Amino acid sequence: VNSIGLKRRGFEQDTIHRIQDMYRIIFVKGKKMQDAIDEVQAQFNGNAEAEIIVNFLKNIEGGLIKGI
Repeated sequence: VNSIGLKRRGFEQDTIHRIQDMYRIIFVKGKKMQDAIDEVQAQFNGNAEAEIIVNFLKNIEGGLIKGI
């Protein structure tokens, strides 16, 4: 997560921390994508950034490759 870039674009620190937490759930915990999406939705229900990230992940054509 480019926290410096987000800060320069006016994101508040707590928002950056939430985005970092979502990133960890999706990419670091080693969960299947749908399980990670479900966890983000449950943990960050109603959060605007979470909705954007979840909608992006659900609508990716061709899938997403997670790093090892």
